Amino acid sequence: MVVTEAGPESQAEWDTFVRAAPSGSFLQSWAWGEFQRAAGFPVTRLVVQADSLAHSSQLTAHSSNIRAVCLCVRRPLPLRRFSQHVPWGPVFKQSLSAADMATVLSALASAFRTRLRGGVFVRIEPKLPKESGITDLLKPAGFTPEERSIQPRDTRVLDLTKSEDDLLRAMHPKTRYNIRLASRHGVVVRENTTPRGLRMFLELARDVARRERFHYHPDRYYETLLTTLAPIGAIALRVAEHQGIPLAAGLFIRFGHTVTYAHGASSSRRKHVMAPYLLHWESILQTKASGVVRYDFFGVAPPGASVTHPWFGITRFKQGFGGTEEHYVGAADLITDPALYRMIEIGRSLRALLR
Repeated sequence: MVVTEAGPESQAEWDTFVRAAPSGSFLQSWAWGEFQRAAGFPVTRLVVQADSLAHSSQLTAHSSNIRAVCLCVRRPLPLRRFSQHVPWGPVFKQSLSAADMATVLSALASAFRTRLRGGVFVRIEPKLPKESGITDLLKPAGFTPEERSIQPRDTRVLDLTKSEDDLLRAMHPKTRYNIRLASRHGVVVRENTTPRGLRMFLELARDVARRERFHYHPDRYYETLLTTLAPIGAIALRVAEHQGIPLAAGLFIRFGHTVTYAHGASSSRRKHVMAPYLLHWESILQTKASGVVRYDFFGVAPPGASVTHPWFGITRFKQGFGGTEEHYVGAADLITDPALYRMIEIGRSLRALLR
């Protein structure tokens, strides 16, 4: 296997490959890399190809030579060091054999050590189930499984090829009731992918952060997200209002056949009108009408989680809409500076104890 870097001329081919791969997602799309770059995080795009003829930085969309692609995002660490994060990646070609997958992982491990020098570790998060067999291939390639994942390793997905009636029938009765209740109360859902819509979202997010100590990104993160993805139609911001008062909002990212509920917030006011339920139902209907076939709720608590799990409440809310859960292998680290890596892990553990 040969690893090269994809140049700007490869954008269309890159996205074609990621869309076609079962493990592809918006987090490995070209646009997501551009967003990360605009947010101040350098990116590197690696391509794994099958033989030494693969020396060009330009992908060939119709070639069977490509085995995987990998968007790496550089994150700062203390002492002027950094890590590399591969969100829901690398992305492997469909129906890749275990032997080829093992070779790809080894090639990437070598490339991480040589092309991304100066980092403390590289964290990959393949969007693959345990049944894929990748878990057994990580350690031999030099990766250490990590309990803490940055991206969700458990999520819930709706199949939008079903009819509207079938989607409603698959919901929990209480969810169906709350959708109708919100409609009777006069809740209205509007798309507002504008700076004004973003201000509504940020106000609601601050409400959530105050009452639940939930961590959101800085405002600038969401501003950059909109300015990067909105011009290409890859993001929608929807707001549920009651009598002109914003009560719930969500950011929905589209890539390929999937729309992902990436960020959400709701008000502590007028909870009785059930605005978040209608927000999602209207988003599901609009997503379905656009021809997208998967609606990803993007993160639920793991199976068997207790009521004390921080995601227990939001998981129960998402489960009410039906769909099926998907579970991925989670994170694994390639450690390139063991001493500093241990120091960072100790520091994180201490901070967690003091919270």
